[in-house]
Amino acid sequence: MMHSNDEAPGDVLLLAGGDLGARARVLGAANQAGLELVTSSIEGLLDALQASTVRILIIDLDEAGAAGLAALNDAQARGTSPARVLGFYSHVDDQLGERARATGCEALPRGRFWRTLPQLLGG
Repeated sequence: MMHSNDEAPGDVLLLAGGDLGARARVLGAANQAGLELVTSSIEGLLDALQASTVRILIIDLDEAGAAGLAALNDAQARGTSPARVLGFYSHVDDQLGERARATGCEALPRGRFWRTLPQLLGG
């Protein structure tokens, strides 16, 4: 798990999955919104949610797949899911978006997600 800065607890944005480019873009938007960025692998998602008070979770749904959606369901069952979960996926995989929305995730096609990220974070 990686921390980007030392903001107040409760102002944490957790990015699960994502390549280096995604991490850099999310870091920029998180900084603008005054959020601390913490990153996690998909496999480490549940542990990361328990280790921090996460305000917003962003998940790379293409990387997460069924295992990531199961982790989201587990987090909800354990009461560790943040109030807001955002996800991005390939625009050609509408079924993945639908499955993610069924877990309570605000799932957006990748292009729209990146275009609207600052607004999504309130920055």
